[in-house]
Amino acid sequence: MQRISTATAVPDLFGPGKSGFTDGDPVGGIPATNLHAPWFNSLQEEVAYIIEQAGIVLDVDDRAQLYKALRGFIRAGMYALDTGAVNAIQVAAVGTIAEGSLLLVKIGNTNTITGVTLKVNAGAAQPVTFADGTALTIGALQVGSYALFAYSGASWRLVNHMPWATVADAADRMVERRAIDPMRLHGAITDLLGYENLLLNPLFRVNQNGFAGGAVATGVYAIDQWGGITASNFTFANGVATIAAGRLKQIVEDPGTPLGTMTLHWEGTATGSVNGAAWSNSPVTFNHAGGNISIEFAGGTVSRPMLAVGAKPIPFRAPPLAVDRLNCFRYYYKNTDQLDHYTYTNYGSAVANGLRYYLSFPTQMRVVPAVSITAYNLIDRCSGTPSPRADLSGFTMRVDVSTGAGIAGIANVRFTADARISL
Repeated sequence: MQRISTATAVPDLFGPGKSGFTDGDPVGGIPATNLHAPWFNSLQEEVAYIIEQAGIVLDVDDRAQLYKALRGFIRAGMYALDTGAVNAIQVAAVGTIAEGSLLLVKIGNTNTITGVTLKVNAGAAQPVTFADGTALTIGALQVGSYALFAYSGASWRLVNHMPWATVADAADRMVERRAIDPMRLHGAITDLLGYENLLLNPLFRVNQNGFAGGAVATGVYAIDQWGGITASNFTFANGVATIAAGRLKQIVEDPGTPLGTMTLHWEGTATGSVNGAAWSNSPVTFNHAGGNISIEFAGGTVSRPMLAVGAKPIPFRAPPLAVDRLNCFRYYYKNTDQLDHYTYTNYGSAVANGLRYYLSFPTQMRVVPAVSITAYNLIDRCSGTPSPRADLSGFTMRVDVSTGAGIAGIANVRFTADARISL
């Protein structure tokens, strides 16, 4: 391009060195600006180049060709399709990416973790956050949606997703001016009303039998509520279950009513299956029409598994350890306390009598459990093998022993009570 430079051009009309045109003033003796071919040729080729570079054939009857070309360049420069894997967005964008670059992406997969990355062209995968730099929530990027990202030089910021209101914002009524993340709100309500993760022991931290990892036979529980459906090999450490062989399974007890659409999601490399359906990566959505729910994982690692009502993943929830333990005790309880009981029987030595007492379970068990006394000490006049019996529908256990005259007692009782669902 060039500015008009004939002898009749108006010098410095738009600033130093920026000449322009005038219609002239015959009365005042000011001539109109003469035109010349170089200026017209320059203007023509500048415009034509833009149109042709957009792949458009010049058409004398179409006066919107420059507009169409510019619109195409703008769209192509910031729009791309996500061709990557779950939680790993990958695009082939037009042009060089620099700080401040905007990129519109059609999302290919709903994110199932907070640590999502975005890779542009052949560059490195870089983290994706909300516009304020905070971590994404699970489900913030929905498959088929359009996400507008801005590049900070080290990460991609989701700019068409308003920063969520914080607790402090809620306190000073900022929620009137800022959006509330529905998933975080859901989590906050869950904290108030109870923990809705239907999976028990989801952090793999309750381990009454002290399972140290290794082989697990078919149909045998390894740690509380998690066992092997086939000959398996598991390890559990720092909230992560590693499935070296076989399948890790939990049966969620029938809630008593159909729950409808439900979603299971988890982190890790393992695939999952619900009620024997096809194996899949996280998340898995299914319909619960009633009955127990069978959850299985295979082939890798599992952490933060979450099973809840709804068609989309919601943030992982887990109860406090004390609550988690009580939930597990409903199915299986192994006592660790010394339970001593002594009494003065005061009967004649020739008369056989009995000593009976009751032990309470920490919580009512799912059904009347199968009880096994694994260790005990008989004191003085007690004799025979203690006879346990689950009594009062899983609230207590009754222990009977034979006694003679004098002081009788039983001490250091160890037992297990098993009301688990068969794997």
